Formats: sequence, structure tokens, C-alpha cells
Amino acid sequence: MTKVCPRCGFENPDNVYSCQRCGYPLIEVPQRMPGVQVQSQPTYQQQFATREKPKFPLLQVAVPIIAGFIIIAILLSILA
Repeated sequence: MTKVCPRCGFENPDNVYSCQRCGYPLIEVPQRMPGVQVQSQPTYQQQFATREKPKFPLLQVAVPIIAGFIIIAILLSILA
């Protein structure tokens, strides 16, 4: 009898404690008895930091453009 890795599906010999392909720990899972339901464990997803949307996206575009016009106007007035 072999142990099948739940992560990668590789068939491992009975005497190993971790998958020989991916290293996932192999634990003994008792065979289910007919008529007995097993509750599934909740799966946890890795949480990634989500970036908040800016409250004023127009300002992030408008401010640099206006600042650019002001700098150009100052440079042109100095050169004139």
C-alpha cells in the first residue's frame, strides 16, 4: 500500500513521513467508515495587503500638471 500526497498526488512508499516529490508532510488518515461523515476543515487563504484606492485620484494627476505649468511659466519669465 502506498501513501498518496494530498498536495501533488505522488504515490509514496508506506514507510515515509513526507512526500518524496514536494516534501509535504504525510500523516496517517484513518479510513472512513461507511455512514460516518467527516467535517471538512476550513481552508485558509493567505492574506495579501491590498492597496487602498486614493480618495482623490484627480488630484494625483492635476497637481503635477499644474506644478509643471507654474515651473515653465517661472522659467519663461526669467528668460524674457
